[in-house]
Amino acid sequence: MDTREYRLYRSPWPSNRILSASADGQIGFWTTHKSSAPEVNTSLISGPSAKRRKLTTSTSTPQRGPLSLMDCHNGPATAVIFNPKDSTVAYSASQDHTIKTLDITTSSIVDTRTLLNPILSLSALPGIGHQIIAAGTTARHIALIDPRASAATIQAMTLRGHTNFVSSIFADPDSNYGLVSAGHDGTCRVWDLRSTRQGTKDEGLGVVGEAVYIIERESRKDKTTKSSWWRRS
Repeated sequence: MDTREYRLYRSPWPSNRILSASADGQIGFWTTHKSSAPEVNTSLISGPSAKRRKLTTSTSTPQRGPLSLMDCHNGPATAVIFNPKDSTVAYSASQDHTIKTLDITTSSIVDTRTLLNPILSLSALPGIGHQIIAAGTTARHIALIDPRASAATIQAMTLRGHTNFVSSIFADPDSNYGLVSAGHDGTCRVWDLRSTRQGTKDEGLGVVGEAVYIIERESRKDKTTKSSWWRRS
């Protein structure tokens, strides 16, 4: 089994819980408390190389297994986040084009949303009337998804401007409308969800958002793989 982890995500509340997304399509739910974590399943431990054997014999670092492992995706899971309003709910994304709503308590898949392209990054926005999920894709855009099972329209808006994969998204912690993204085009882009226009026919119509500010790397040849907001104290 390939157990390489793509992403780790901690709970937005003071917590000892962690989510992980793996290349084998699984989502892991973990605790950092040694006493409440189960013993590690030896079948999940990679085969020892000479270097790893040397390191293993020279350290006494405890190893623990996950509280649960969920088989969620048919391709590599690329992102997973907690619902910032409900600690028992999570969202995962994958190169299999899907976003899954997960019930952490029962380790079950509640809902599946399917997009047209592989998904690389996720972030949850509080929204105005209900929560919105922002999904960064390999198609160079960010899809704003309504995760509610009752939603008539899956994709509420599309943010366009990146010229390569959208590798990271982070919501503004102080606003319902702010978002920052990073892409393999070497830029970070700041978005305001109130800055919109009607999409063209080539863009699939619908509501389209454009970046209000663009930050370029000194060398545009380099990928930008991570973005975040800095909150003033």
